[in-house]
Amino acid sequence: MTVEADIEAIVHRDLADPHRLLGAHPQNGGVVVRAFRPAAAKVLARVEGSKKPVELAQRHPAGLFEGEVAGATLPLRYELEVVRRERWYVRAISTDPRATTTRRSP
Repeated sequence: MTVEADIEAIVHRDLADPHRLLGAHPQNGGVVVRAFRPAAAKVLARVEGSKKPVELAQRHPAGLFEGEVAGATLPLRYELEVVRRERWYVRAISTDPRATTTRRSP
């Protein structure tokens, strides 16, 4: 499958292995981070050791976001800061695309 086909399958909840696309993956000499957050207005990746967060662009209107961390390598330790439309956020701490801990803030 192509990335575009995988994205369509994820937003329709039809992809058997969503972590094949979501999380951190090598791309173009760096790492691409993808997240599916349907209620998000904005998603930032805060990479450990970097002062400036990477804003993930909305790749699909259903809530698929992605952004490239230039020059990064795996494993990538990062946090996703998700700004929701309801004006509160969820911060998901990720060290591996298959292992995520979530903290909610009011």
